[in-house]
Amino acid sequence: MNCGCSIEHTLLDFYLWKTLEIKSTNKRSRLQPQGLKDDVINGRLRSYICALFSRYTYLRVDDLYMYHPYGSPEYEAALMETQLLRIDKRLKELGYYATSDKDGNIIVERAVVVPVVPAALSNA
Repeated sequence: MNCGCSIEHTLLDFYLWKTLEIKSTNKRSRLQPQGLKDDVINGRLRSYICALFSRYTYLRVDDLYMYHPYGSPEYEAALMETQLLRIDKRLKELGYYATSDKDGNIIVERAVVVPVVPAALSNA
């Protein structure tokens, strides 16, 4: 690619081109799943897609190119673990935390901040 896009954007474009297929949402359609084929994504749209990818998956391009074979359960689990760790970190930055209930369902709650009263004031 010689459009001036960053290497990260180029690698994500290549990854999606090689791995992503779409199919019709019409249940009666007989169209076969298809990839991007010869479609070319312009630089502006590529940057937009990369921003959407990062923002809503909590993944980075280098996460996609890991040592586990693509499509294996280990690959999928490693991506999910990465997402969970980054989501947990972001929740903490926002003042929330995640726990699970007795059934294993994830619960997100606002962290309770307990004000610290200086010792000099607490004895007054």
